[in-house]
Amino acid sequence: MSDVIGLLERLGSDARLRHADRQEIEVALQASGLNSALQSAIVEGDHQRLGQLLCANANTCCLIEPVEVESVS
Repeated sequence: MSDVIGLLERLGSDARLRHADRQEIEVALQASGLNSALQSAIVEGDHQRLGQLLCANANTCCLIEPVEVESVS
């Protein structure tokens, strides 16, 4: 999985790749050695399928509980 994360980081941080057309991205993906299912999900921008392939849990919940303030009498 670290290979996928590294590649996604590179795609996002490299200005040339970040704004590359589909063909350039496909070339970068083929050179990465990732399996074809992962490559396809990335090229198609299918976030849901990519998450499934990586066994990533998309359900995230953040709760902020208010602090109870004691009244001063």
